[in-house]
Amino acid sequence: MAPYVVIVPGHGARPDGWDPGACAVRQTATGPERLDEASIVRQLAGLTLYHLMALGVSGGIHDAPTPCPEAHPAKHYRGRIAEGLRSAALRKAERVVVLHLHLNAGGGRYGMTVSDPRSPSCAAMGAAIDAELRRLASIGAPSAAPTTATFPRAAGLIDAVWREGSSHPAMKVHALVCEPAFLDQPLHQPLLATAGPLNGPPVGLNALGAAIARGLALAVGQ
Repeated sequence: MAPYVVIVPGHGARPDGWDPGACAVRQTATGPERLDEASIVRQLAGLTLYHLMALGVSGGIHDAPTPCPEAHPAKHYRGRIAEGLRSAALRKAERVVVLHLHLNAGGGRYGMTVSDPRSPSCAAMGAAIDAELRRLASIGAPSAAPTTATFPRAAGLIDAVWREGSSHPAMKVHALVCEPAFLDQPLHQPLLATAGPLNGPPVGLNALGAAIARGLALAVGQ
């Protein structure tokens, strides 16, 4: 069976309101423009899915707010993950990749994908995505390979996938947390611009989505 990719955009709608995630300001010809992580990764999720499907990999965006009253984001991510895994099970997928999409903050110049240390093939997927990201202007590699020990937020998201995946023993479930750019890095901000036409050369967010999809498609069948 072909793999199924569950795309989970970070932050966003919750029963207690909108969580924008990281925020920054981009200077444009018409003045400053506010950027928020949640809005941008939702555009990126759609573009990533578009390019995955063009490469023959099926998937879906799982972003519905959950009814749980707790405000902690982890509760809501688990609901999105569970929804995605149910969707994959209905499609009888034997291999599922849960791809969390976020943006970094702090002015760095690299993109990174953190993988589940319990899965060697998951590490290969993360490395393949990062190799494609490094082909883009201004996106470099971290000085050291990202791990769940150095990025506790990613560790929490990956553990949530592992816990929800235990309810689906018939599927091999993998988890990735991709933060392809820094929201507040001027060198990266051109890549966070709204995408141009899908039938033209990938630019802006379209280029980021194409790179993530290309790397994942190259590795997911291995």
